[in-house]
Amino acid sequence: MQQLIGKNILFYALYSFFLLLALISLAAYSKMQLFEFFNANRSAVADTFYYYLTAFGDGWFFVTLILISAFIKFRYAFTGAATYALSSLIAQGLKRLVFSGEPRPLEYFKNTAVKVYTSSGNELLSFNSFPSGHTTTVFAIACLLSLLVTNKKMAAVFLLIALLTGISRVYLGQHFLADITAGSLIGVISATICYQWIIPIESTFLEKNFYPNLRKK
Repeated sequence: MQQLIGKNILFYALYSFFLLLALISLAAYSKMQLFEFFNANRSAVADTFYYYLTAFGDGWFFVTLILISAFIKFRYAFTGAATYALSSLIAQGLKRLVFSGEPRPLEYFKNTAVKVYTSSGNELLSFNSFPSGHTTTVFAIACLLSLLVTNKKMAAVFLLIALLTGISRVYLGQHFLADITAGSLIGVISATICYQWIIPIESTFLEKNFYPNLRKK
């Protein structure tokens, strides 16, 4: 694990900085203050930008990437599928079993003066807020891509897209900062675990079962 982090220090360093900043913000400001900071400061450009950007956290986007990667290298698709399965299992398990009924902003601020804004075409949900499934997915994708690509500088790009996608969930009135922070951690841990364990196992499996036959031919 230490070697993996060392080879991908840019991604893990930048993510650690984001995580620390988020945790400090959660400790220093109230749930309402943090929500209004991201949700109430609006513009027409931001409405359109975040409305489309949030799709990067959709499960179908991850599935599409997995299918595309199957034509590049099987191990990429296999690791991607495992990452998607593990991150979704953890996030949805917490969302629907452990924190079932956790109110989203629309429900949480229902009887208060706080107004929940969103973009046109975005349907606001009321419950199962923690953690954010979209944020879990996009951070799992960002982490896995950062581990797989040879150009490690791309990690900054992947992480920026993931971060903005997470922010989009608050901007669109679907989640709180705590939801996207937890989702990001689940996504990164899931991708790291799957990359660390599945690729060596898959390589050993191919070596034992397929490569000897190929050598004989």
